[in-house]
Amino acid sequence: MKYKERYKFSIDKITEIKDALRDIKELKSSDDLCIYSTGSYARLEACPNSDLDLFFICREEEFSSISKTLIDAELIKLNRKLEIPEFSGDGKYLEVHSLKHIMDELGSQEDDYKNFFTARLLLLLESSPIFNEPVYEDSLNQIIESYYRDFHRHNKDFQPIFLANDIVRFWKTMTINYEHKRNRSSLEIERKSRVKNLKLKFSRKLTCFSFLIKILDTEKILDQQNILDIVKLTPIGRLNSLENKVDDKVRKVLEMYDWFLEKTSHKKDDLITWLDDTKNRDLAFGNSRKFGDLLFDILKEVDTKDFLKYLVI
Repeated sequence: MKYKERYKFSIDKITEIKDALRDIKELKSSDDLCIYSTGSYARLEACPNSDLDLFFICREEEFSSISKTLIDAELIKLNRKLEIPEFSGDGKYLEVHSLKHIMDELGSQEDDYKNFFTARLLLLLESSPIFNEPVYEDSLNQIIESYYRDFHRHNKDFQPIFLANDIVRFWKTMTINYEHKRNRSSLEIERKSRVKNLKLKFSRKLTCFSFLIKILDTEKILDQQNILDIVKLTPIGRLNSLENKVDDKVRKVLEMYDWFLEKTSHKKDDLITWLDDTKNRDLAFGNSRKFGDLLFDILKEVDTKDFLKYLVI
């Protein structure tokens, strides 16, 4: 499946999911809870073999454990009914995060340890609301405001350096986490890690750097609404909406990304087997290097504000 097919599949499946969530009794009384998808469904790139990645944010500091257990049970049944692969990590990532904690712990040791960092960055970089959109919108606005705490004093020359650096931190954290998972060296771990590496070098990279490219792609001062507009674009949508004329490079990036989507449409075991072949592996990671080079070329070309230096120094 290529992007156009995946796009339609994602929209259809998300519609089914949203409709089904309206019937979950325990959610009907959860006014302060929102659920948003991340990953391929949020990027509108899902296929039948895609996991459904969900995050929960609550405006209250605590959420009832019993209510959450009942909600999880209904979500697991819904996953199976819709023939979506089981939740990753045996469902251990289906935890509720308090919006207050996410904001209070920004940059602290707890930020990463309690998964607030991942929940916050994925909310900004690749998320789509599937339950209680008003709370989702409120969470987005409050989190963006936390990155813009100095905007009112510098509204004529403000640069979203705090936000950009957090995105770079997220990218580097993902690359370091990937290396950590390879510490227990074995042939089976190495084979599985190739798939993770390929996704890291295509979809994860595009998610992070499409956002940064969009920040750089204008000479005007970006306010909170401008950032919110970027949030609501998919990574591919960000590239397609660039103001600067980099059409040829964008076209090449999207062609290579379409190749990646087609290859990763297959079952994971089939992809692992395909990557076992040295020639296929050389092709895949050769393409990933070209893909990264093109993204960097676009990043440099759209940098009208000399902003790139803040990401390096």
